[in-house]
Amino acid sequence: MPAPPRRRTAAAGERMPRGCYGLGVQRVAFYLSLSALVGGAVVATASCSSASDASINGESGFDSGSDANLSPSPFQDAGAVPSQLESNGIVLVHAASFPAFRICFGGALAARPLPDVDLMPDSNVVGIDVGTALRLPPHGGQLGRAFVFPELAVRSLYPAFGGAGVGPTCEQLLVSNKSDVTEVGSVTDDLGSGVHALVLRGCRNLTLDPQASIDRCGDDWKPGSGNLQLQVLSLVAYQRPASVRGLPVQIVQLSRALAKLGSGRSLGISFGELEREGGPAPAPFIEGPVPFGQPVPNPPAVIDYNPSDLAEYATSGVFVTVGGLLDGGSADAGRQTVLAQSLQEIQQRSASRSLPSDWFAVASSYVVLSVGDPKPVLADGGPDDDPRRALHLLAIPLAAVDAGASVGDAGTPGR
Repeated sequence: MPAPPRRRTAAAGERMPRGCYGLGVQRVAFYLSLSALVGGAVVATASCSSASDASINGESGFDSGSDANLSPSPFQDAGAVPSQLESNGIVLVHAASFPAFRICFGGALAARPLPDVDLMPDSNVVGIDVGTALRLPPHGGQLGRAFVFPELAVRSLYPAFGGAGVGPTCEQLLVSNKSDVTEVGSVTDDLGSGVHALVLRGCRNLTLDPQASIDRCGDDWKPGSGNLQLQVLSLVAYQRPASVRGLPVQIVQLSRALAKLGSGRSLGISFGELEREGGPAPAPFIEGPVPFGQPVPNPPAVIDYNPSDLAEYATSGVFVTVGGLLDGGSADAGRQTVLAQSLQEIQQRSASRSLPSDWFAVASSYVVLSVGDPKPVLADGGPDDDPRRALHLLAIPLAAVDAGASVGDAGTPGR
C-alpha cells in the first residue's frame, strides 16, 4: 500500500496551478492495481462508486470506499459549490486498434451509420478517426447490438462533406457490406437523457490485426476472436461557475500502452508552463494508480489558466508523468514526463476547425481523454510517425456547443 498523500507547498516565487488547489498539491492516491487500466480518457460522473459502468471482463472500477483518498474540491476552494448540469448527449471515442469507422445499431436500423454528417479532422469525409472523439445527440430507447464498419469500406456509398439523409441505411449496409462489419457488443442502456461515452477499445483477431497482442490490446484479447468492443460509460456534466476562472476537468485513462509503461508505478497528471528550462514537470494534482474508465477527481479539478491570454494556450499545458514504485516507494523518485501537450495542441486534436479560446469557453466541465501509444510502432517494428496513434490528450466539453458556434468537425461536440 502506498504511503498517504503528502501536501507540497509552493516555493518562493512559484505559482501553483489551481488544479493543485491553490495552497499546494494534495496528491490523490487511488489504491487500485494499475494493471486494471486499459486506456486513458477524462470523463465526468456524479459518483466514483459506480463500478458497474467501469467494469468490463473483470477490469476494476474505482472504489470510493475508505481506501480512496480524494482531495477537497477546488470548486470549493474557489468559493463555489459544484452543481450538476442538465446535459444530454453521446460522446463517441475511438480508443481502439481499428481504422477510422462508422457505427450502426440494431435498434436504429433505419438511420445512417454514425457519425452521419460530422467530418473527420483535416478531411472531407464523414467518420470518426483513430484517436479522436466527438459529441453526438442523445438517443432514446435501447440502441441494441453495435456494428462498426471501416470508413474506407463504405466511403464510396456516401457523399463527400457529408449529407444528411443520403446513402444506404444501416439495415441496407448490413446486407450490402456484411463482409466489412464487426460486431462490438450491445448497448442496453437508454441514452436519451444524460451524457454517455461510447468507447471503442481493444483489437480485432490476429488475422485481421497482425500487431495485436495481450500487451497491446489488453488481458482479455484472444488471437482467434480479438477483444474489439464498445464500452458504455455514464458521465455527469458540472456547471462551470463564473467565479471559477480556470477549466474544470476530469481524467479518464484509456491508453493500454500507457498502463503497461506505468505498471506498478505512480501515474501523474499535472498542469503548468511548458517551458521549464530543463526542470521537472509541475507537481501532479492527480497521482497514483488511476482506474480505467472512471472520471477522477470528483468533483473536477480546475486547471489554472487565463482564458483571455491567447498566448497562454500555446505556452501552458497538461503533463503526464510516471513516478516511483507504488509498493513502498516514493512517487517523487524517478518521476519521468511521458507527455507534455499544450492547450492549443489539445484543442487541435479535439476540434481541428475550432480555436482554443472558443473550444475551451463552454460553460461546463470537460472530459480529458488519454489515448494512443507513447511509442507506436509499425507492423515491421519500425517507429510509427502517425500522430493519431501516438499518446495524446483530447478535451471534450460535456455541454453541447451553442448552435452557430464555429467548432464543428468529428472531434467536436458540434451539435
